[in-house]
Amino acid sequence: MDMTMEKYRIGHEIPTYNIADGDYCSHWGLTDLYKDAEANLRDLINSHKTGEFRTGWCDSKKELQSFRLWFFNNEIMVEVREWMDDLYEDGDLIYDAIWSCFGKEFELSEEEENEIMDICSDGDIVDGVKMQKKIKRDATYSEIMNAIDELANETSKFLEDEFERVKNIVMYWNEHIRETS
Repeated sequence: MDMTMEKYRIGHEIPTYNIADGDYCSHWGLTDLYKDAEANLRDLINSHKTGEFRTGWCDSKKELQSFRLWFFNNEIMVEVREWMDDLYEDGDLIYDAIWSCFGKEFELSEEEENEIMDICSDGDIVDGVKMQKKIKRDATYSEIMNAIDELANETSKFLEDEFERVKNIVMYWNEHIRETS
């Protein structure tokens, strides 16, 4: 398992362990770790290292999720991030919402995409989120996996709600703005 020193704020570095030994840590979900990633994480947990260190971001191959663990003196900060199709760069999430609302695709002009993006932006809708939770430093592998699962469920629920908001905006735009343009 590779270790690098990474900067995490001005003047501070932290040992960061890449438990993946490759591209992805897990297959279908964040806790469905590949054999090598699981062995590396178990070794890291059981090593009883002291001081601050962390894992690198551990990505899932089939899900748009990743996790990272920060080991501090008396606790572990579990971080999970998740994202959906892009909303503001290429508008893919808008087209996902159109399909979900109408069961068909239709093309939008750049101006129409921008109108919908502006409404989403005004509503502070996000297409990605990061959540974190502290657990005790001497947590077992199972307790760490449970914390990751819990946060993954919370991030998924949050983004499902955000997608519902995008769908509501697409419906509103279609009924009130597009019809009058």
